[in-house]
Amino acid sequence: MKPLSISIPTYNRPFLLKELLLNLCKSSNHYEIDINIFDNSTNNSTKKLIDNIKHKFNFLNYTKNSTDLGYVGNQIKCLESSKSIYTAFICDDDIYTNDAISSIINCININDELSFIALNYYSFKGDYKIIKRQDFAPTNDVLFKRAYDILNYPSVGHFSGFIFNTKIVQEELNELKNKYNKNLTKTFEKHRGIITHLANLSLSKTNLPSYFIGSRILAAREPDSVDYDLLYHLNYENLKYYLGLYKDGTISEKDFNYKKKLVLDTLPKAIMIESTIKSRDEYNLLKKKFDKILINDYKYRLLIRPLFNISQNSLINIIWKIFYKY
Repeated sequence: MKPLSISIPTYNRPFLLKELLLNLCKSSNHYEIDINIFDNSTNNSTKKLIDNIKHKFNFLNYTKNSTDLGYVGNQIKCLESSKSIYTAFICDDDIYTNDAISSIINCININDELSFIALNYYSFKGDYKIIKRQDFAPTNDVLFKRAYDILNYPSVGHFSGFIFNTKIVQEELNELKNKYNKNLTKTFEKHRGIITHLANLSLSKTNLPSYFIGSRILAAREPDSVDYDLLYHLNYENLKYYLGLYKDGTISEKDFNYKKKLVLDTLPKAIMIESTIKSRDEYNLLKKKFDKILINDYKYRLLIRPLFNISQNSLINIIWKIFYKY
């Protein structure tokens, strides 16, 4: 059994996938790994790309899905198809730097069995060699004896930095399939994927440690546009999700409080920006949703909730627009 498989879901972005693959394949020649691409594309552009380079790299495997499996369906296929000890998940628009594979293999070799490995990263726009931001997390390696603690560590949460213990994540995936049956993909399309949920479930149950590689060996592309907003998706849905995990006993109160703190830290900026975009009705509805969860938190009640109210003032709105250049 090989130590590592790298799974890449892709959809109609061969121009981005090519950059990832050429860099990844060149740095993988000396290692026993598999690179597996799962293509949801509606045309043959990605297949043509793979056909042009596959003969050079015998560890490069390509699967064109017979139908579009959707965002979640392709994530599932990436994980359940792996036959290696560890399975790395990387999106087709991100890049492993030249040192990434050697660092990951070294981590696997020097540690006993791990439940999960996470990679530190930096962001870029255009050229991945030009760093835009890199202060996401410290650069020291960290071994977490309690595996779940890695998910309470700065920067851990980027899908492309996740490396799963294949056996553990596949067991969790099978349990989810049994629980949700035919509704599995539909359920998690609403949650923007299944990867984070599998990490939360896996690491909350295992007795094996997890490991953070501090070197910034993942280059995460900043998108030109996104289909989510700061206030609803990145704050409210995130908070509600972790509240659900706490209530069903998956995570501890301490874990939930850490996630809540992250939301409270980012909520003021989200309120100011989104108040310039959303209608008053949308804005007030969101305030009620946050009230329902956070009203007993003193920081929210005394500092953040009043910000909801003043941000509806027309003059204040103008100030926010100028400040955030909207």
